[in-house]
Amino acid sequence: MKNARIVILYYKLSFLILFLLLKSALLLATEDVIYNLKFKQLSAPYSLPTNEVQKVYQDKDGFIFLTGRQKDMIVLKNGKKVFPEELETLINRLDLVKECIVYGMPDEKDKNDLKLSVKIVYDKKIAEEKYSGKSEGELYQILWEKVKEINKTFPPYKYIKNMILTDEELIKTTTQKVKRNEEIKRILGR
Repeated sequence: MKNARIVILYYKLSFLILFLLLKSALLLATEDVIYNLKFKQLSAPYSLPTNEVQKVYQDKDGFIFLTGRQKDMIVLKNGKKVFPEELETLINRLDLVKECIVYGMPDEKDKNDLKLSVKIVYDKKIAEEKYSGKSEGELYQILWEKVKEINKTFPPYKYIKNMILTDEELIKTTTQKVKRNEEIKRILGR
């Protein structure tokens, strides 16, 4: 009985140390970086009991990867899970894109069936410099082609099906973080 308590205490302490290390890595890492740390003693998969990180897994080289926030995760009708940050990071790298938000748009026929959609705020300066004389409709087509190219790098269930293009900034907090829920309510007209 005493040995079992020691083992449980050891695992709790190990988990706490891992959690603190991973949490500090999240604070230090930038948005465009895939978070990775090297711990050889761990084995995959892991889940942390927090809204900060949904899943932690380790690859064959010993690197630990943290993916997405649980509260931002989009669960599709087929049960597949999509982390919008993964798609947003790639879309934000496009030259015309100032910022974007990926969300689940309910299907007109079945409200439980979500289609991945993106709202892109384009950069007016870059649009004028690189694409002078192009209408917003032409910019839409240029960006839609680039989004379709990004789609090809993912499995079909992660394909973005709809796109909204605007020059109006997304709703943000005072610290300039996108208020995801409020922005989605605005998009869906609620």
